[in-house]
Amino acid sequence: MTEGLRETDILIVGGGLCGLALAERLQRDGRDYLLVEARHRLGGRIKRAEVGGAAYDLGPAWFWPEQPRIAALADALGLTVFEQYASGAARFETANGEVHQGSGIGSMAGSLRIAGGMTTLVDRLSGRLSTDRIITSATVTAIRQQDRRITVETDSRQHISATRVVLCLPPRLA
Repeated sequence: MTEGLRETDILIVGGGLCGLALAERLQRDGRDYLLVEARHRLGGRIKRAEVGGAAYDLGPAWFWPEQPRIAALADALGLTVFEQYASGAARFETANGEVHQGSGIGSMAGSLRIAGGMTTLVDRLSGRLSTDRIITSATVTAIRQQDRRITVETDSRQHISATRVVLCLPPRLA
């Protein structure tokens, strides 16, 4: 191995739900992988804010019965799934202080939620991974194929050589 060069069989770029699920599967199967995430945290668009001791989903908060893979993943991780509460009226205040009331919460009727929020998926998956297989705060800036290997460079000039690279990113970022 060249100095300053890490090697792996499979490099996963993106530590959101897709990248974490893939990493967890590869680790379970005993495969060699590294996961690189540009942010300082894992989870991608799944994020939680804590205010006054309560946690709130800032990204996706629910999923639909037509998304059985999320339900199966939650079940495999031992998480509780429940139906979104969807009756009654909602009241909210706008930034300029206007109070509005309506019955718009029924639009999520039939959707499903995970006890503890969607970040529990991220927490459970990342908790199953070896920390030495995760690199955070590293934005991939270049991907080059040379012979049968692919070399990836990050913004901190770190180089990773892999047999395969899987981009677990939104297409506009890829």
